[in-house]
Amino acid sequence: MNTKPQYQIALFGLGVVGQGFFNLLQASQSRDVSIQYIVVKSKTKKRAVPQSLLVYDAAQVWEDERVNLVVEATNDAQAAYEIIKNALLRRIPVVSASKKAIAQKLEDLVRLSRQTNTPFLYEAAVAASIPVLQTLDRYFAYEKPVAAGGILNGTTNYILSRIEQDGLSFNEALLLAQQAGFAEADPSSDVDGWDAAYKLTLLNLHAFGVLNDPAAVLRFSIRNLSRADRELALLEGKSIRLVARSIQTRKGLASWVLPTLVPAGEGLGTIVQENNALQFDFPFNGPWFTAGKGAGSLPTGSAVLKDVQRLVTENYSYRYTHLPVLSLSPLANDVSLELLLAGDDADFPADFRLAGWRRFTDPSGRIVRRGWLVLPELQKWLGRLEEAGVSLLFTGAFQLHESRREALTGFGKPQKVISKPV
Repeated sequence: MNTKPQYQIALFGLGVVGQGFFNLLQASQSRDVSIQYIVVKSKTKKRAVPQSLLVYDAAQVWEDERVNLVVEATNDAQAAYEIIKNALLRRIPVVSASKKAIAQKLEDLVRLSRQTNTPFLYEAAVAASIPVLQTLDRYFAYEKPVAAGGILNGTTNYILSRIEQDGLSFNEALLLAQQAGFAEADPSSDVDGWDAAYKLTLLNLHAFGVLNDPAAVLRFSIRNLSRADRELALLEGKSIRLVARSIQTRKGLASWVLPTLVPAGEGLGTIVQENNALQFDFPFNGPWFTAGKGAGSLPTGSAVLKDVQRLVTENYSYRYTHLPVLSLSPLANDVSLELLLAGDDADFPADFRLAGWRRFTDPSGRIVRRGWLVLPELQKWLGRLEEAGVSLLFTGAFQLHESRREALTGFGKPQKVISKPV
């Protein structure tokens, strides 16, 4: 009886995700899959794996014809791209968790996967333990949502949860996140919204069939948030979360990642610590909400393992049902958002304007401006407002600049739409 595993894996990277995947694969005792190589950089770092599996030169992997599945779990975006590309060129199926590398090179990698007819899966790159891509690719394959998004970054959700629950400052909460292993020494990708923008880019492709540049996703950091913002949110009966959202408009898809007020104790307001959650609004199925662990070795490693299992049992590939043409599309900007902006008058440029705005003083004595700004104008001012230390909260209300009279506000609440830019 032949008991030789059908798939021989080359695992690239043995950090948080790679180690989690290795441990779970060993625990599964799968007879169909085994690890042939683990490619790492350091020869001196101690590893909790058999020494015989470690290699330090990727050429050894590419020269071995027994390798017929690559699992990419590195923390270097350029290296990840090269690994994925090399595997696909050799028609070796790939499972990856590297959202930055995939999002930045998405057009190239999807095209290469199609040209070589080679599976390329990356469920772990979006929401860790939440099987969102598989669900969109299968159950919702023939129904596009009108809105999608949610909490896609466990690090920032942990930070904002600690600010909300313990009354900490941003820096105090960040330090706790770093000590817990959720935040890197340089947390910029997380707290400045880049990580969520990469994940939203992957979500946009599978939910809407839109292939966008992640740099085009509008972002605002949570660095400027303070205890005063927590108190302001409480006055509104809200919690603060970093929410990634895409909305279908008349001109296309609009996408942003912003600190957002969400109903306390409801929906996204119930998501705390390092958890993630996703909200969709489908025209036929209606709203769909799902949540789960969004960070950590085992949740993310588990998502990688499930992709491996799909490859082993089904030779599964994404269908990209909604993608008519494989090319980058610009994001739409025909949307206005209602914002709360806190800062001294000197923090705002002289020609900065909000539509329908009012000014008030919050309980801490800060000057807060509340009003509407169309996306191109917001994009224009974001960098200067961040640098000036202005805190920004999106109220969750938006207006679409369309000819029809009603649109969705948040997820499922109707609001009258303005017919011209504000």
